[in-house]
Amino acid sequence: MSGRLRELRTSKNISQRRLGMEVGISQQNVSKYELDINTVLVDMLKHFSAYYNVSVDYILGVST
Repeated sequence: MSGRLRELRTSKNISQRRLGMEVGISQQNVSKYELDINTVLVDMLKHFSAYYNVSVDYILGVST
């Protein structure tokens, strides 16, 4: 999942800071999610899914 989050962010050419501001979390939390240090909670998965316009299954790596 962490790889998908990083892939989605870099494909949109946005910084961790900007993503954090857009979804209401800190840059540090974005980094920790991308490095698989922190577990992404369901509510945050929903935010990422809506922001990137992809399914939660895609973010989780269940679908392509």
